[in-house]
Amino acid sequence: MIATENETGVERKYFAHPQALVESSEIGPNTFIWAFAHVMEGARVGANCKIGDHAFIESGVVLGNNVTVKNGVAIWDRVTVEDNVFLGPNCVFTNDMNPRAYIKKTGAGLTPTLIRANATVGPTRPSCAGLPSGAMRSSARERSSSGTCRILLCS
Repeated sequence: MIATENETGVERKYFAHPQALVESSEIGPNTFIWAFAHVMEGARVGANCKIGDHAFIESGVVLGNNVTVKNGVAIWDRVTVEDNVFLGPNCVFTNDMNPRAYIKKTGAGLTPTLIRANATVGPTRPSCAGLPSGAMRSSARERSSSGTCRILLCS
């Protein structure tokens, strides 16, 4: 276990780089949060997770145990990631099927997204709101003519 103290002298059992911003009190043991990552208050992070540089985890996100969040990943409110998931560099999760700058949506107005246990989400992979994802894969053949990726659900 990692035993460190935060600025109030309370022992915590995870590691946060001095330049990480960790506002949540719900971080599991043996989790590593690296420089410039931001974990907002209200996010829940399981045990044995690895959160890379410049990752953003919004309030309302739930990460299971043994989840790897690589550098630059953005995970928004109402996204749930089950156990043993790998999120590749710079992948992004959405929580709104029809986003508009002039409409502020919260809570029930956002679409839940579930990433199932043991899934791998490739680098720079977009994940659309509301689609449950099993193990995912990506290749050049799966890209549309516009350059966007199709989501493949695998059993």
